[in-house]
Amino acid sequence: GPIVCLPILSWFQINLIIMIPNNDKSHVSKRVGLNDFCMQIDSHMDFSDNYDTELIFMHHRTQNDYAVLSTYVAAIDQNNQNIRVVPNLCMVTFTSTIRNWGTKECRNIVRPKLTNAMWGAGLSFHRCHAEINVPVDPYLDNVFDGEEGSRGIRFFTHGYDVYAPDVVLVTHDYKGHQGNPVVHTWGAGRR
Repeated sequence: GPIVCLPILSWFQINLIIMIPNNDKSHVSKRVGLNDFCMQIDSHMDFSDNYDTELIFMHHRTQNDYAVLSTYVAAIDQNNQNIRVVPNLCMVTFTSTIRNWGTKECRNIVRPKLTNAMWGAGLSFHRCHAEINVPVDPYLDNVFDGEEGSRGIRFFTHGYDVYAPDVVLVTHDYKGHQGNPVVHTWGAGRR
């Protein structure tokens, strides 16, 4: 399947969850180990140097084995800049469900900031036991609005705490992706 396993230290492994749609993501829990780390990201992402070990060190700074590092990530021009201004997912709106709306800045935080149930699909990094204990809901097949609110609440009610990262390590190509008309016309003209 489309899971990439990256061995990074002799006793850890990161499983990169890159599957879409949700019903495929829900099968990940059958393929991971409890002591591994799992990471879910959006497409069009880039990574800072040493992001793999730095994300593990950041997770350890929470001093919480049930920590989930999650946010809407910074723009790609902040990659490898060691920026201490990080996005904190903290705003929601209510449509037919709870929907994440945006971020505010956190400056010079020394460890990840607890946000509780504000989970974002743009970046999610945690121990893989979270995928086993709180798998993606297989009944949210192809759902975009509602996945984040649902999963964030489910993490919280299963004893997981969601934290905003304290350093920018994963970035998104917002301008290249959102400004590309080909990306937004995929499937146009097909009936």
